Amino acid sequence: MSWLGATYAIPASVIKNTRDVLRVAGLEELEGVVLWIGRRHGTHVEILGEYVPRQIAYRSEHGVAVQIPDDEIAMIIARLPEGLAVACRVHSHPGAAYHSSTDDLNALLSHAGAISIVVPHFARDEVRLEHCSVNELDDDFRWRELTARETRQRFQVQ
Repeated sequence: MSWLGATYAIPASVIKNTRDVLRVAGLEELEGVVLWIGRRHGTHVEILGEYVPRQIAYRSEHGVAVQIPDDEIAMIIARLPEGLAVACRVHSHPGAAYHSSTDDLNALLSHAGAISIVVPHFARDEVRLEHCSVNELDDDFRWRELTARETRQRFQVQ
């Protein structure tokens, strides 16, 4: 069964913890990344918690970026208990939230229906998903940004 179009239940604590991690990185003017681990039940995904992977954040004359090293990605995948998956990748941007061409090359999420969330302004403000760039990987493996309405319909913070 496909992950495309799935609905998501996210504990408020996961949102808070994610914001805390991203905000700390942002205080250094760097991007951060957090992974949301979940279990799929048919067309519904239950987010069970967050994981902060080993990451490399850098700044250059071209801007800022964050990367999860390949060996860390391999370790995450190998250690996930059966039935669990990295359901969402959440990272911050210094300004407006959008899915950049660098974000499109994300090596961790490659299944149709994967979710990539970009939080604006280094997570200085409360994280509200409808103010983020929420993107879904389609069947053609292209990222499509969900509208604020789609985000409100599909993502429930509990």
